[in-house]
Amino acid sequence: MTSLVDAFDLEAFNRENNKQLSVFVAGAKQNSDQYFLESGDKVRYFLEKDVLDPGTSQLTVPKERALNKIGHALHWHCPAFKQVTFDRKVVRLAKAMGLADPVIVQSMIIFKHPQVGGEVVPHQDASYLHVLPQPEGAVFGFWIPLEDATVTV
Repeated sequence: MTSLVDAFDLEAFNRENNKQLSVFVAGAKQNSDQYFLESGDKVRYFLEKDVLDPGTSQLTVPKERALNKIGHALHWHCPAFKQVTFDRKVVRLAKAMGLADPVIVQSMIIFKHPQVGGEVVPHQDASYLHVLPQPEGAVFGFWIPLEDATVTV
């Protein structure tokens, strides 16, 4: 995770987005953000709301706290994620949950920085991932915490 954050290049991000800020806000529709829509087979960086100065396009917080998430194809492009994602234990667990032929559709790091970003409202991940036809229980999300979480800052 640290190496992915270190690799984040704000200037390249701004060029690729043509100064269109790719900010991820949970619950908001992302259907007009090409950077987001074309991220399924890439490793892309998404910023928290209000961490980019609109006048200069520079970060107002350190980049380690500016990122909302990194996604969506870490399971293909990041060796550590690939190793965990395709581990036999994960496959066995998916099959034990009733998935006959499990397929990985996305992987990401989601940051929960103190005092930066907004609240994520209760939701089902299946509402973000559209599978057709839509068989009952077709989408499962596996959440793996990368560090301890506490209520203190």
